[in-house]
Amino acid sequence: MPYEGLQLQLDALARRLESVESNQVVVGTQTDRIEFNQTAIKAQASRIESNTSELIETFNALKGAWKVLDFLGKLAKPFSLIIGIGGAWWWIKDHMKDILK
Repeated sequence: MPYEGLQLQLDALARRLESVESNQVVVGTQTDRIEFNQTAIKAQASRIESNTSELIETFNALKGAWKVLDFLGKLAKPFSLIIGIGGAWWWIKDHMKDILK
């Protein structure tokens, strides 16, 4: 009869072992899902990175265009002054005869 206690302990250990094995299967399945999701996330991050790099290149090109347009805008002020003075001089030269009459 002393073996009955051992048999109960062995049965309990067998149930625990079955429980651990079933948990291991669940964990293995979850690990496979995590690895699959991780691969999908890496692929998506790679696509986002390539799209973003194109966008950054476009912004850098536009930054250069803005510098050129800013430079042209700074040149426009003195040129408009010179053209305005030249136009006023031309108008006075053409109309001076009519003013002095």
